Amino acid sequence: MGGVFNYVNLHVYHYAGNNPVVYRDPDGKEIRVQIHRAFHITPFYHASIRITLDNPILTNAFQNDERVVTETTGWRTDNNGNLYITIGGEAIGGLLHGIINRGTDVQEANKNGFYLITGVDEITAIEGILRSYVSYNNDLNYDLFPGLGDGYNSNSYISGILNNAGLPRYDFEKKNMPGWDKPIPIP
Repeated sequence: MGGVFNYVNLHVYHYAGNNPVVYRDPDGKEIRVQIHRAFHITPFYHASIRITLDNPILTNAFQNDERVVTETTGWRTDNNGNLYITIGGEAIGGLLHGIINRGTDVQEANKNGFYLITGVDEITAIEGILRSYVSYNNDLNYDLFPGLGDGYNSNSYISGILNNAGLPRYDFEKKNMPGWDKPIPIP
């Protein structure tokens, strides 16, 4: 018997096998901003966005999205069999470029923290992020420390993607995130 008539279904952590620390909510939001140390040895942090298609509705909506599948790497598969991508910024030829599945952004082990994007449904959030990714022209000057010059960096890129998509930006005040407070403008 399903629903509220089965007392097991009323248990607070039933969805996680009664262990919410080890298991994740299979219907939970899986769009997050993740951070890791830049260059692994500096006191500075780099942000990227990770989108996981963790249910059939999202998979059907986005697995063949040409904004992603036209990239050389496209969707990857995680240990749970879900499709995912990461979006981050990188300097190429002195300009800031948006990159899908940048090497250090994909690596799960080196992340020092993350926050889930909440307050909007996942389809709207993913659509806004991908729309913003495509709209950016990869034409802004890159500066490692944007406050010292006229350019932007990878943190500025993620901050601008979130702003343009109408999504909340977490306040990373306790992390050393140069550029986070200088989001890139996206037309």
